Amino acid sequence: MGHSLSFTRLTARCAPGDGVARNGRRAIIGNTYLPCHSAAASDYFGQCYGNKVKFYARDDASRSSYHAENCQHRLKRHEENATKNHQFTDFYRFITSFPALHKLCEVVCDIKVSSLTLQGNDDMTGTEILIPFAQGVARQAAALESTCERAQAWLDTLDITALRGGTLLFAGIGASYAVLAAPVHELRAAGLRALRSNGDDMPDGTPPLADWYLGVSQSGRSPEVVRVLEQQRPGRRLALVNQADSPLAAVSADTLWLGTLIDSGMSSVALLATSVCLGLLTDALIGRDCNAGWRQLPAQLDAVRHTARAAVDRFAQQAGHTGCIDFVGGGTSLSAAEQGALLLREGPKMAAMGMGTRHYLHGMTDAVGHGTAHVLIGGEREILLAKQLVLFGVPILLVTDQAVSLPGTETVQLPVLPPLQRLALEILVMDLLAIALGRVVDRDIDAGVVARLDTKISGVVS
Repeated sequence: MGHSLSFTRLTARCAPGDGVARNGRRAIIGNTYLPCHSAAASDYFGQCYGNKVKFYARDDASRSSYHAENCQHRLKRHEENATKNHQFTDFYRFITSFPALHKLCEVVCDIKVSSLTLQGNDDMTGTEILIPFAQGVARQAAALESTCERAQAWLDTLDITALRGGTLLFAGIGASYAVLAAPVHELRAAGLRALRSNGDDMPDGTPPLADWYLGVSQSGRSPEVVRVLEQQRPGRRLALVNQADSPLAAVSADTLWLGTLIDSGMSSVALLATSVCLGLLTDALIGRDCNAGWRQLPAQLDAVRHTARAAVDRFAQQAGHTGCIDFVGGGTSLSAAEQGALLLREGPKMAAMGMGTRHYLHGMTDAVGHGTAHVLIGGEREILLAKQLVLFGVPILLVTDQAVSLPGTETVQLPVLPPLQRLALEILVMDLLAIALGRVVDRDIDAGVVARLDTKISGVVS
C-alpha cells in the first residue's frame, strides 16, 4: 500500500457476534478516522482475532472498499488492561501502546502520533484527537483536492437556479462567521441577494429573512447556527459541516460534508476548506467558471507559505509586545481581517480587533501610535492607509496583490487572483502570523484559557 492520502477512512472490521459495540467516541487522524470501539477481548481484540486486526481503506466518494495490503498487523497484548479494563476509550493511549498500529497511523496518515493531543468535547461526552495548529497549517494544501471534489459533487445536486433566484442567508459564528463576509460581498456585487448572521441577531420568534438558509459550522454543534436554521422551513435548510453526525447536519435538508478532516483546535484545516467550498458555491451562483483556479490553489498555498514567512516574522518581532493589533480589510478581505483578529485572541492571546476598511476610517484610526500595530489587507485604499500610518512609526503589515514597496512597512505580495481564491491565501498569512506571534510572546497557541460552557450542543447525533 502506498502512502496516499486518498485513503479517506480506515475502519477496524469486526466479526459478527464478537460483542464489539460503539461507545460514542471518534478518534480523528489525518484525512482519515478510526471509529473507537469497545474491546471484545481483554487484550484488545487479541483473543478474537488471533492477535491480528485487518484494516480496510474506504473511498467514500465511490463507496468502494478494499483491503489495504500490508496493513494487517499483529497487535501486542496489553497486559495492564487485560484484567481491569475491557473498554478502549482512550484512543491516544491505545495507539501508542501498539508499535505496529502507531507506525500504521504515521505511514498512512502522515501524522506524528506523538504530536497528537487528546481533548474532551465541551459536554465531555466524546473525545477528539487534535493536531497542533502549525501542523494543520502545513496540511491545508493537501486537503483541498478532496475538498474541491466534494464541493463540486454537492453543487451538482443543488437547484442552483432556485438558489440564485431567492435570498440566501448564511449563518455561522466565530471563525465561520468571519469567512462568510467574503461570499456575501461577492454575491451582492453580482446583483444577488445575500445576508450574513451569527445567530445573536436573530432571537427566537424572528420570521424567515431569506428564502434559503445555509448554516456553516465545522463541528456542526454551534447552538446559534442550529437555532437559525430551525427558523426556516425544513426544505430550505442547507448546511456545511466537517462533522457528519452533528445536530446541524440533522436539521439540514441538504448537507455538504467536508469528510471529517483532521483539524486543530483553531480549525486551521477545516476552516480553509470551508472558505474554498463557499467560494465554489458563490461562483456557481454567479455563473462563472473558475474551477481551474481553485485546482491551482494548493500549489499557491505552498508557495505563499514560503514567500510570506520572512515579512510576517519581522512584523511579529515588532508587534509582539504592542497593546493592540488592528486588522483591517477591504471588500472580501474583511473575512481575513476578522479571522486574523480572532486567531490572535485565541492563539497567542493578544488584544486584537478586525473590521472593514471604510468602518475603520471613521474614528477607529485615531488610536494609532498608542501601543498599536496594524495589519492591512486589500488594495489601493489599504495602501493609502499604510502610507498614512507609517508617519506614526507603528508596526505595519500590508497584505496585497499589488506591487508596492513602502519604507517602514512589511509587505506580503500575493498573486493576482479572483477575490475568493485570494482569500484563501490571505487566511494563510493570518495563520502564519498567529504562529509567529506565539513564538515571539512565548505562548502556547494550542492552549485555551476560558472554558466554553455553552458554545456547543451536547451529544452526538447518529
